[in-house]
Amino acid sequence: MQKAITNFASHEVYSMETVDNIARKAGSNEFYYGDHDYYKKYMKQVYALKPEDIQKIAKKYLKADSFGLSMMTNMDKKNADRILKAFAKDLRKALREAKVVKQKAPRFAAKKFNINAGAAKGVPTTERIVLDSGATLLIREQSDTPYVAMKAAFLGGARVEPEGQNGLTELFARNWMSGSKNFTEDDINLRVDELAAGIGAFGGRNSAGLSMDYLSPFEDKMLEIYADSVLAPQFPEIILEREKVVLKNQIKARNDNPAQLCILAFMQEIFKGHPYSRDLVGSETTVNAISSADLLGYYKKIAMAKNVTFSVVGDVDTKKWVKTLNEITKELPKGERVKNHFAAPKITESKHLFRELKKEQSHIIVGYQGLTLSSPERYTMEIIQSILSGQGGRLFIELRDKNSLAYSVSPMHMEGIECGYFGGYIGCSPEKSEKAIQMLKAEFNKLATTKISPGRTGARAEIFDRQTRYRTAKKEHHRQCHLVR
Repeated sequence: MQKAITNFASHEVYSMETVDNIARKAGSNEFYYGDHDYYKKYMKQVYALKPEDIQKIAKKYLKADSFGLSMMTNMDKKNADRILKAFAKDLRKALREAKVVKQKAPRFAAKKFNINAGAAKGVPTTERIVLDSGATLLIREQSDTPYVAMKAAFLGGARVEPEGQNGLTELFARNWMSGSKNFTEDDINLRVDELAAGIGAFGGRNSAGLSMDYLSPFEDKMLEIYADSVLAPQFPEIILEREKVVLKNQIKARNDNPAQLCILAFMQEIFKGHPYSRDLVGSETTVNAISSADLLGYYKKIAMAKNVTFSVVGDVDTKKWVKTLNEITKELPKGERVKNHFAAPKITESKHLFRELKKEQSHIIVGYQGLTLSSPERYTMEIIQSILSGQGGRLFIELRDKNSLAYSVSPMHMEGIECGYFGGYIGCSPEKSEKAIQMLKAEFNKLATTKISPGRTGARAEIFDRQTRYRTAKKEHHRQCHLVR
């Protein structure tokens, strides 16, 4: 009962995270109940429920003469009818004979959550603290809802994978929460579910880590799991083998997806000789060769106090978190931040890569070397991305809308530590490939030769005009249909 109420209440808490959700809640409550603040009364009614109330309502509505059955099957219709009728007969009998069972149980009182802790006092600020161990903590106290989100990120990722072990970071992230010194995988899943929380691992090109979100009343219980997972992951062989099967199936699906193969080939060429060129999920061969010892070795390589940054935001107490993280990180080797540098690939000429697949479709990327994470020009690139992307962006309008070249088109970019890329992707029919490449290049050239307009002119104005014409035509269509009727 408490688990069900906790999950129900957590949905209310999480729904207060954005102004969009708050507006939707206020509007729907006003519409249905005539009170925009009704959710507070609603939650009081939920908290007042007892196990016997559930039993009473089940008895009232789950009746023998008021249910429907449906069945989807490839079996013979007569057999299906026979099975349904037998099931319906048994269900009717069970419902008619059902009796209220009175059990002696402790008196139940639901644990309550303060859905709205009140407006934040002043503007929340993020504080940067270097812990005693050398770890970094970024913390932001924001108590308008009883919710906390946090991450611990270790520098590493594919940049520290040994040669020939592509997919190690991905497998490491998939197995990090498979059990720790004091909690099995089932223990973790059960507690996280009961507390309506979330916990998981991640890994990428530059880092790996653990993230967690929960309701603040459950902070201590979630921190027990979190601390044990950070300090003593176990990587059981049986779970590793299970995750290998899942990952190999993902690799097979990827190898049958032309768009993903196109992106992979582009990454391998644009980052040739750099760790960013590695396939993050690896191949069937490299995945098969990875062992629990490899995962533990990877963990020891990155899990050092000076190599981790914690980010904590929400209904938290800074002093408590400093004390907690000092206790956790003192158990880690102090070590140093992972520092490695790889020369950026030098591209001196244009290259055309082509791979033929037995598919009646073409997937194309026209791409260029991009920027680094520290480049001040990356913000300009974000605006360029915005100009090109979406249904109102130049690529959609020019290549898909006007010229019917694509069933999918979008810009793409990535910034890295030493290098990055920028480009455009398009999926189209094979006979339209050459024109699609020409037009992608033309749009990129336009950015370099034609000044961007400050307002709704050009493409944006054209969208507005087209939408206006569409609405006018739709009204005329309805008028004509009315005349016909």
